Amino acid sequence: MSLCYRLGRTSAAAGCVSEAAALTPFSHLVLYTRGLVHSASSEWEEARQCYRNALAIHPTHVDSLLQLGE
Repeated sequence: MSLCYRLGRTSAAAGCVSEAAALTPFSHLVLYTRGLVHSASSEWEEARQCYRNALAIHPTHVDSLLQLGE
């Protein structure tokens, strides 16, 4: 999931995120990565909501806090 994102393959990363969400829908890491995918596609409102949802599950997730601040 993160590897596809880091390689710039956002469509592949989106597919991985969807698969991971089916397995663990309440994972803050899945929501965080979904936010990264939305950010890469310039879908800012969706990305912001994903980061907020990740923080609702894990309030001290630093990476989500950083992305939300950006």
